[in-house]
Amino acid sequence: MICSPWATVPDLDECCTSNATTTQKTDALLAASEILYALSGRQYPGLCAETVRPCSGGSPLPGFSWDRWSYPTVPLLVGGNWLNIGPACGCHIAWDCACSGIPQVNLGRSDVTQINTVVVDGVTLSAANYRLDHGRWLVRTDGEFWPCCQDLAKNIGEEGTWHIELEFGVLPPQAGIDAVIKLACEMAKAWVGAECDLPERVTSIVRRGVSMTLIDPQTFLSEGKTGLYEVDLFLSAVNPNGLARCATVWSPEVKGRGRRVGAIGS
Repeated sequence: MICSPWATVPDLDECCTSNATTTQKTDALLAASEILYALSGRQYPGLCAETVRPCSGGSPLPGFSWDRWSYPTVPLLVGGNWLNIGPACGCHIAWDCACSGIPQVNLGRSDVTQINTVVVDGVTLSAANYRLDHGRWLVRTDGEFWPCCQDLAKNIGEEGTWHIELEFGVLPPQAGIDAVIKLACEMAKAWVGAECDLPERVTSIVRRGVSMTLIDPQTFLSEGKTGLYEVDLFLSAVNPNGLARCATVWSPEVKGRGRRVGAIGS
């Protein structure tokens, strides 16, 4: 689902008055964030943290085993020049042309927002030695190269391993933050028995001799709405067609140039 709620308890306290406990408010914010994440088409998971252990994304050429020394010399067009890439290029021969190592690593996603730590052979690199490009590529900038192999049987931080601690995800716009605060506030009120604006399952009411018929609030649910004006206004703006998730295009003709292996933590 989501990695973190869209708002905090102090945010909620600024706009909501209720007798709910801090725990109830925290639970309400998480529940409201999960609901709006789903109803908004799963566009805003919040900020997430992950530790990844990259390794080569190459694969053997047709008819050859993975033994890197068994590869033949392969002609490759680079910058308008044909180069003969041979066994000296090591374990990433099939994909990269930097024979001393890998100049950039595909982090396996396009929504990386920050690199917190990079550790190679137990040594933490300075942030000045690399940069993040397009939310996906970790590029070495100090003239060195990333290792093209690592021993996944070893724990991170040991010799022969390297890992990256990163943050990824997308925060909701201000309208989404306001919407989740409104929904969480009304949920917290309902949990402590206070009067709230959450619609009830009522279709008719008679008061002081006047009869009124109301729309069944379940109609809102079938349309992907909540019945709260501020919340539904946000949902209509960011997901007007009520999609369950963003569209994705897959092509069997496009082969990925990298993969994440041994991802741990979240």
